[in-house]
Amino acid sequence: SLAMSKSKGAFGARRSALALALSAAVLLAVGQAGLWLRIEPIATWSYDLSWWSAILLADAVVSLRTGASILLSRPRGFLGLAIASAPYWLLYECANLRLSNWYYVGIPPDPFTLTLGVFLSFATVLPGVLEIEALITSFVPRADGSRVARKLGRGVRALLTIAGAACLILPLLFPRIAYPLIWGAAFLLLEPWLAGRDERSLLGRLAAGDRWPLL
Repeated sequence: SLAMSKSKGAFGARRSALALALSAAVLLAVGQAGLWLRIEPIATWSYDLSWWSAILLADAVVSLRTGASILLSRPRGFLGLAIASAPYWLLYECANLRLSNWYYVGIPPDPFTLTLGVFLSFATVLPGVLEIEALITSFVPRADGSRVARKLGRGVRALLTIAGAACLILPLLFPRIAYPLIWGAAFLLLEPWLAGRDERSLLGRLAAGDRWPLL
């Protein structure tokens, strides 16, 4: 009885993943076709259509390959990640006031687009990164688990934190030549802190001999 219940649950999860994959693939195709053929409002909203459909498709594929994914296995966690993504990206927008490294074109000036539309666009950042990471990881050999995780030394973590601070400060001081460093600031500031507390961090897993997540 228990085995049959687990079998039905696995079958239902797989069916949900297949349905999500098909729906996301269709939505992705519609978004791309609308962009290339300049069909409105699809062309204007092609960014959101393309990214959200790609995120959903990646999640479905990960679920089919591994049996678990961010959205299908932890929907509330996925929602929280999407909500946190917008303010996270706004920090880069604040930095860009100094960097002037990118700008946006073709954004309708109506209040809906400039509020909820912008939020929906920025909400793709963290889910997109982590879903792509999960998709790539599903094709990577798993660590054998024989090595014991160990924490990085304080000296190494301190040096990495200083490097992260430099990646944050130098682009703001010298935006024309140092702007690429801004993309290393979050990793170098957060990972040393995480590595000292969580062996599942990228640097923590590297210290334990599992190089694949970082690669």
